[in-house]
Amino acid sequence: MKLVDKKCRECGKVYEYMLDSENDICECGKPLYRIFSVKPEIFKAGYYENFEAQPIYIETKKQFQQELDKRGLVRVH
Repeated sequence: MKLVDKKCRECGKVYEYMLDSENDICECGKPLYRIFSVKPEIFKAGYYENFEAQPIYIETKKQFQQELDKRGLVRVH
C-alpha cells in the first residue's frame, strides 16, 4: 500500500496514512487535507503515482492542478 501525507490547515501538523485510510480529522479537531509535494519549476510530464493506486500520466501543469483539485489535494510547494 502507498502512503500519503495529510496536513491540518489549522495547526499545521502532518500525518502519514495508507492511501485508502479514512482518517480525516486532526488531533485538534479540524479536517486534514492530502498534500502533494512537487516544485513547480521542475515539473515534468510523466506518470505520477501519488494520486491514486494506479499511476496517472500528466502532461501539463494545468492538468496537474486539475487532478489536485479533483481529488481535494493541496500542493505544498
